[in-house]
This record gives sequence, C-alpha cells and structure tokens, in this order.
Amino acid sequence: MPTTNPTFPTDKQMRYLDQLRNYQRLYDGEHAELWGIKDYFVDDTKTEKKLYITNNLPALITDYFADMQIGEGLSYSTEDEEAQKTLNEMIEENNLDEVLYDIAQDQSRYGYGILRVRTTEDGEGDMKVVFEDVNPNEYFPEYDARDRRHNNPTKVTLVSFLADPLGKYANGLMYKTIYERKDEEVTFRYELRECKVDKTEGTLLNDNAEYVTLYPEIADAPVTLEYTKRIPIWDVRNLKGRTNPQGKSDYKDVESLLREINDRMTHVSVQLIKHLNAKLAVPTGTLSDEEGEEASVKAHEIDFFEVGEGQMVPQYINNTNSMLEAAFKYTDKLMLTALGIVKVPPELLNIEGMSGGNEKVEAMRIRLFPSMRKVHRKQVAMRYAVEHALEYALRVMGKEDAKVSVEFDDVLPKDMTAVVNQMVARKSADLVSTRTALEKMDDLSTEEAENEAERIRSEAPEIAPFEALPEL
Repeated sequence: MPTTNPTFPTDKQMRYLDQLRNYQRLYDGEHAELWGIKDYFVDDTKTEKKLYITNNLPALITDYFADMQIGEGLSYSTEDEEAQKTLNEMIEENNLDEVLYDIAQDQSRYGYGILRVRTTEDGEGDMKVVFEDVNPNEYFPEYDARDRRHNNPTKVTLVSFLADPLGKYANGLMYKTIYERKDEEVTFRYELRECKVDKTEGTLLNDNAEYVTLYPEIADAPVTLEYTKRIPIWDVRNLKGRTNPQGKSDYKDVESLLREINDRMTHVSVQLIKHLNAKLAVPTGTLSDEEGEEASVKAHEIDFFEVGEGQMVPQYINNTNSMLEAAFKYTDKLMLTALGIVKVPPELLNIEGMSGGNEKVEAMRIRLFPSMRKVHRKQVAMRYAVEHALEYALRVMGKEDAKVSVEFDDVLPKDMTAVVNQMVARKSADLVSTRTALEKMDDLSTEEAENEAERIRSEAPEIAPFEALPEL
C-alpha cells in the first residue's frame, strides 16, 4: 500500500509544543491567559469586574536554579597549551557563560535546554565556531527505536517561522534546518516551505527561483559534517526519566499548587477591596441615581448612601472573621509547600519568620543539601554536553586530540577557618603537600601554588609547625 508523508509537526508534537508554551506563560507571569480570569464580583451597575493576582513563583524557581547552576561562570581547561588558547578565544567570542545561563533557564522551565555548535565565516572569510542555545519550541528530534534513553538522535529539525517577503503566503514561511545521521555520517540541509494556518508545513519552495534568490542555501546539496559521528546538538536535560525522555520541567509537580495560590490571593484581594472602600452617610435627598434628576451629588460619582431622619445609620461591620487571617496563612503554606517540592529554599520568599538568620557556613550547606543535590544533577547534564561540544569545536579548529574539562563554580560561601584547619592538620601529619594545601586554601592554580611554595621555602627555610586557628 502507498504511504503518505506524515504532517509536520505531527499532532503529538503540536500538543507537546502547547505544553512548552504553557511553561513559558508561567515563567512570564501570564497565568491569567493559562487559567482564565475569575469573575469575583459585580458592582451596582452590573458591570463585570475581573481580577487576577499572579504570584510568579515559576520565575523565582527558574532564576534561582540558573543562578546556582552557573554561579560566577564556568572554568574551561585543556592540557594542550595551543588548544587552551583557541578554547579561550571561542569562549570569549561566544560569551559562552551567558549562552549556558539561557540554557540553564530552559532546563528548569521546559525540562531541557539545547546547545548547538555550528560554523560560519567572519568578515575576513575565516571560519569561526558559533555556540548558541536553541529554543525548545523550534526543536524536533527523532530517535532510533532502539535508543530508549533518547541520547543520540538520528534526525533533528530546527524550525523558524518567517514573514513572506514576497507576500504570496499570508501565513508566512517555514524555514527548516535538517540534520540527519546515517552510518556514522552526519549531513545537514535547508528546506523552505509554505506555512499553513495551523502552523504545519505546506508546499516545498526549494525549487522556486524567486525564493532561491532570497535564500540561496536552500538550493544547495546536503553538506557532510567532518570531525563528528553525531549531530552537533546536545540536549541538557533536567531530571530525565522514562516518562519524561526529554526532561521534566521544574513546574510539572506544582502546577495545581500555583493555580491555587493565585486563586486564593485573588480571593483575599477581592475581600479587601469590598471592605476597604469607605462610604459616607448623607441626608435623604442629597443623592440622585438618575442623570436628569436634581440633587447635590450623583450617586455614581462617589460612594455615598442616604440616611433618613431618625433612621439607623448603616455601617460596615468590621471584617474580623478569622478566615481572612487563615487565608493568609494558608497561602503562605501553599507557597512553602511548592518551594519544598521543587527544592528551593523558603527564605527567598521573605515570609515573616522564615529568615535563615546568622548560621555557620557548614550548617547552611547541610540545610541546602537537597537544593544543591538537584543543582548538581543539572550540572552533570550540562557538563557532559558542554565538554563534548567544546571538543567537537576544537576538532573543527584543528585541535583534534584535545580533551576539555569543565568545572562549575561553588556558589555557596566557604568556611575558610575550617579549610585552613583541615589543611594544617593534614600537613602536620604529612598527608598533603604544601602546594596542594595552598591550592585548596587560596584557590590557586598548580603553577601559582608552586610559585608560592617556592617563595615560602626561600623566605623561611626553617618553618615552625602551623597551629590550627580557633573556630569562629
């Protein structure tokens, strides 16, 4: 039987894209678009009043993990001196730490970020390497059925949506960069297609002379990539599992809590609006509800109500209902529960009584252990991708045998007294060299530590034994 080409993107892919867009709305604080604005009350003119208070915990969660993951920046090293020079130039030209920060945000927000390496030419015609993060909404990988962990795609399609410069297609154009891996050979090519109203692909335009003039690369034959047996695009996945092969968003387990937090905060806000708008009692005949009726003041101009002579003066009953205070406590507990699930320290919310206070560094490290363990898992995924991407880039630049090591910054403060005491004790027991102790205590390179050790030996040949410092 003849087979028909499946629609691209498929229905399954479109549903997945919708989920990614929902995560983006959560991060951007556009929760009302996702969950709808509630009609909580109407005024005297029966005009609906809409209100939605957004507590943007998703942005706090994602920015926290990206900050902890990248810190002050990564350290990149290789043993080859010439390769290190080339490595430093590539990192500086691409501002790689900033690219990785964006990927760390995607890793938290969507469940995975994407690092792509490609080549281009500079203004002088020399080849240069480009590192860039790819929007997960534009990334469509395909895997061999035997690759159950989805580690090495056989095909990757990157999609961009463009306005049609010729004005022929009202829904614009779909520009595709297609990588394919077969028999350890990787090729890439470009496709230009009509974009349909439902964002699926339409007519192929690679043979259309008018569009080839605008996008000449679409007429080129597939290009074979050298120095690699895999597609040079790496997923940086977050908490990957069998049920989430692309990675799991940090928002996944707290979506219902986020919605409840917003609803309760909005509910409390409505109650405060109702009971904090004061009104003024005036004599009968002062107000008019009709536009043409003579009166001192129109009722709709200010919050008044009339009181006849001898009548009881209406007044608000103070809202001392304990449920209002309970609502605040309930909302606080919901937020703390959500942060506990995603492993974010609660003191970031500045809730009264939640400040960490003054504590020793080691105590803080123990308290933040669940959070840092999650950060370290994220770093493991990123380290793998970055090291392999940099090694591929160095091969492209002629440094074929270079091995790259990537280290992450320790963002938590260090207890220097404890470090010094540990090194003094080990040095006194001849369990560590002076050079290694200096490296650990002062965060020096091997060369810097060796130079410092030589200065110590030259200035004080007979060094008295060190004494440990008292704990602060």
